[in-house]
Amino acid sequence: MKSNQKGITLSALVITIIVLLILAGITIGTLSGDNGILKRAAQAKYMQQIGETKDLISMKVYEAATEFYNEKYVNGEASENTIGAAIKDALTTAAGDGSFPSATVTVTETEITIAPKADSTKTTKATFDGTTTG
Repeated sequence: MKSNQKGITLSALVITIIVLLILAGITIGTLSGDNGILKRAAQAKYMQQIGETKDLISMKVYEAATEFYNEKYVNGEASENTIGAAIKDALTTAAGDGSFPSATVTVTETEITIAPKADSTKTTKATFDGTTTG
């Protein structure tokens, strides 16, 4: 007598479910662990915003220095302003007019603070001499 039953056994079903649960656990651990993909992606976004802002600050510093030396040596205009003060003024203006789209930049007499919008609790600070003569 032939048995014509088709289907899977209960043990095969249980083993399949266990394998799927193990794979799901590994996937969740990879995504959300201490060194997971999501945490590294957030850190990469933070580092990208810091880097972008540093590049923009460097560009503003070079522009201000070029303008200062152009006025002083090419145009012969005597300025009471020092190069450090000219750079500080340019950075303060840029910080106020939204020139840094991915971070909040604060400029004081001796310090630049960068707070990226990805995580504004983490800040990067740089010090400078706003009185440097040129």
